[in-house]
Amino acid sequence: MNHTLNQVLKLFFPSPGEIDPERIKVTDILTLPGEIDPERIKVTGEKVDVLVDKFEAEGVRFLKCESKIKRRSIETNILSSIEALRDIFFTTVKGDKRELACIFGGNCVRIGKVLWLVATLDEKMSTM
Repeated sequence: MNHTLNQVLKLFFPSPGEIDPERIKVTDILTLPGEIDPERIKVTGEKVDVLVDKFEAEGVRFLKCESKIKRRSIETNILSSIEALRDIFFTTVKGDKRELACIFGGNCVRIGKVLWLVATLDEKMSTM
């Protein structure tokens, strides 16, 4: 069961007609033989979004925290979020590259947010 570009884009964008497929290079990926699972793409994307939101919330808590003891606890929560994200990243990279592109490609908001959070928190954690 091969899925068309519009079927896959409907999972992520409300109006696929407004998306320029050449810009996000999804058309090259979807023309490869084999099948992709739109449901797995959707579920994995949602898991990543939840983990990134948790990571961001804990990061904000860490930056606002004055207590060294509470800060250690928050660091542990941040590291557990990073660990879960790492596991999803590795699993996705080992899988179908078309699904990887659908989850993390396009405008790269998910991976960009993770990289920004890591850079911001790394700088703050190393100075405290």
